[in-house]
Amino acid sequence: MIRTRSNGAVFMLSILSILFSSCMHSIMMGGHSGHDEGQAVSIIKETSTNGHTLSVTVPAMTVQKEALILIALRSVSTLPDSAMVHVMITASDADHPSSHEDHNGMVNAQEFQPVHQNVAIRNGSGTFPYTPTAAGRFTLTASSTIDSVALRSEINVTVSATKGRGMMGMGSGWDYPIIGGILMGTMMILRWVI
Repeated sequence: MIRTRSNGAVFMLSILSILFSSCMHSIMMGGHSGHDEGQAVSIIKETSTNGHTLSVTVPAMTVQKEALILIALRSVSTLPDSAMVHVMITASDADHPSSHEDHNGMVNAQEFQPVHQNVAIRNGSGTFPYTPTAAGRFTLTASSTIDSVALRSEINVTVSATKGRGMMGMGSGWDYPIIGGILMGTMMILRWVI
């Protein structure tokens, strides 16, 4: 009878170990939903007309995180020392601004305002710092005129929402170690009791 109890305790302890290790993995990794999410990448778009090239590099963007958009001008002839590129960011046609369901990738019209910005290009390149205020799909348009040649580049950009708050809405970085410690302590007490 004692041996049966001992074998039962070892079996139960093994099952609990597997369950708790899965919970620990889930907590430390921020939940299982992160496995299915695609990784955002930088987008580079070049437009060439009559020997002039306008290049726009847009990094992966997340709401409330500043992104540095790089704009470059190249030419087979000489470029002026300085030029201007107009950058415009608008809601994509796929996301009609009247929708307020930003959790589904839609643009929240109350948070997003179209952006119009002139970027100074010196020695062929310039940067435009941009902090997105809403998640969703947007259209970034860059345009410039060099030597009477109009250059225009249009890029579809997706802005990701801020990272999820983890398991059960917890957000603080200290929540995970504390819960991990509680679970490990519970496991040790269970082993001692059994």
